[in-house]
Amino acid sequence: MQQILRLCLKNGAVPAEPGEFTKRAFLNGKMDLTEAESVMTLISAHGRQAADAAFNVLRGSLSKEIKDIADVFIAASAHMAAWVDYPDDEIEELNFDTLLVDFKDARTKLNSLVDKFDMGQAITEGVETAIVGKPNVGKSTLMNLLLGRERSIVTEIAGTTRDVVEETARIGNVVLRLSDTAGIRQSADIVESIGIEYAKTKLSHSALILAIVDGSKALDDEDLAILKECIGKPSLCIINKSDLGNVVKREDVLSYVSDAITISAKDKGSYDVLRVALETLLGTAEFDSSEAMLLNERQLSCCQKSISCIDEAINAIEGGLTMDAVNVSVDAAIAPLLELTGQRVSDAVVNEVFSKFCVGK
Repeated sequence: MQQILRLCLKNGAVPAEPGEFTKRAFLNGKMDLTEAESVMTLISAHGRQAADAAFNVLRGSLSKEIKDIADVFIAASAHMAAWVDYPDDEIEELNFDTLLVDFKDARTKLNSLVDKFDMGQAITEGVETAIVGKPNVGKSTLMNLLLGRERSIVTEIAGTTRDVVEETARIGNVVLRLSDTAGIRQSADIVESIGIEYAKTKLSHSALILAIVDGSKALDDEDLAILKECIGKPSLCIINKSDLGNVVKREDVLSYVSDAITISAKDKGSYDVLRVALETLLGTAEFDSSEAMLLNERQLSCCQKSISCIDEAINAIEGGLTMDAVNVSVDAAIAPLLELTGQRVSDAVVNEVFSKFCVGK
């Protein structure tokens, strides 16, 4: 086989590049850029809902939504440009009240796509999740419960986990990229101290924090220091060891975290309680895979840029500016939407998109 391959390459054959076949389909107008990007999302989908969501984008759900929004601004821009450039012709002046309604409706639709982005990412890409807490509160037991198997070593000895243990788990609609971290405390052990620093880094940079406390004992300074780090971040406090009695109440921790539940991580029945809490916290409980959704940061950025320009156009109208001034903002709102679907996009952006594909595809 190697000899045949060498002979083919010697006679001009070229190995397939990442995303080459999808890229050819895009360049030949068979699909737009959002549909092309959905191919890779579909290939790497974690579960049925993620696959359904990617497949609906591949079928054009996002393309249609963006095209409908862009058409509003393209029509308005063309009308305004004609009215300004040909004042002697009897071109009907646009009604600014009607424009305001159309522009605000378009902004609402784009904001809806932006608002659902994190929820969609939780479904299709997963959420970077740190399991944190002081030693012996049940972090590794929780990790094993979420995975449905023994992955982290569980003992009664404080400091058993010294490194970050990473795994991916599907919890209902949500994919969690879990990191079971070392117990956060003051330690003279050099190896454990390194693990604790890793844990603090994960705590600072994860998109979701699962902060565990031992519910059978009163909160101490170490617990509170960890909980304070959760303030303002998507976080779930797990009041563990309910089988030993509940000293810590839900209301004791709610000022620090987004939500809190009381469970025993040793009890497999706690899995469903966790699932419901996580789906509610991340907003995935009501996820509709048939609706248009943004698949990546590039698409999100394009929508955000367009929204900013739409705001400028609305402010210009409400501020009584002239039609040509309004049209500057309208044109600026159109450009990111056309870039999103690939109608006007640079070679650098196209190459970046397809560099993330598998070979061929």
